Amino acid sequence: MSQRLKDRVTIVTGAGSVGPGWGNGRATAVLFAREGAKVMVVDKNRPAAEETAKLIQGEGGVCRVAEIDVTDFAAVTAMVKDCLRSFGRVDVLQNNVGFSIPGGPVEMSVEDFRSQLDLNLTSAFIGCKAVLPIMEAQGSGVITNVGSIGGLRHLGYDSVGYAASKAGLVQFTRHLAVRYGSKGIRCNTVIPGMIDTPLLEHRVSKQKGRLDLVGLREEAKTRVPLGRRGDAWDVAYASLYLASTRPNTLPGRRSWWMAGSWREAGERRVFPSETGGIYEEESLDRELRSIFQDYMEERGFCAGLRRNSWRRRTRSSW
Repeated sequence: MSQRLKDRVTIVTGAGSVGPGWGNGRATAVLFAREGAKVMVVDKNRPAAEETAKLIQGEGGVCRVAEIDVTDFAAVTAMVKDCLRSFGRVDVLQNNVGFSIPGGPVEMSVEDFRSQLDLNLTSAFIGCKAVLPIMEAQGSGVITNVGSIGGLRHLGYDSVGYAASKAGLVQFTRHLAVRYGSKGIRCNTVIPGMIDTPLLEHRVSKQKGRLDLVGLREEAKTRVPLGRRGDAWDVAYASLYLASTRPNTLPGRRSWWMAGSWREAGERRVFPSETGGIYEEESLDRELRSIFQDYMEERGFCAGLRRNSWRRRTRSSW
């Protein structure tokens, strides 16, 4: 790895996994550690967080585990103070927690709707409230909030609380970006599309009105241009780019669609290729190319692709 986050201190919430394998938070925490970061592994499920920490430490990385409820402001504040005592600063906050409850406004209870707002939106507000004074005093920081394509469009099933909270997360991030950009703090949203993580098997496939696991994987063949779902590493590598020191001009309008029809970064649009690689519509900086090249090579998508052999492609060509 290129040590893009060498000596930086990162907090990743939802860094465990609901089952064996790689959830978005676990993959991001491990990738950040591989790139040289010290990682605060945060999850409500201690055994899941400790499994992530074991992976990091097994590769020689540095981390601490915090078992907390991220909707509890006092608990989050205590975790951030522990991070400061242990590592001396906070450079990156990755708000990764989220989950959906099915139902429209008639079927969903008021309590469930409020719980969706708390888990998917208020948790990010609380995390930001805790770290922003620290980042402002440092004169630098990165906040990345993990949204969802479900917050931008209807996906064929009702999940009104999840949709509303994830849509709100995008605008919340934009507001932060405008407010704190001049203070050296970059705020962005990663927006995953259809992703195959343990959450799909252990929770989503068991929800009322949803397909079983086989059906959820099969539907990607017709709904995703690549013909398959993405996975946690798609989200992790996009997060790595945003957390690295290079994208200093990216404001909060920048969103990334993963394993969907396209990825957006402000005026830049990047399309997935048939081989799993990336085509660019407008030029990307060398660091972004380098990160995605590492990603493609590690995943075995296109080992023979030269680092600068990128082709232009328009959205209408799908």
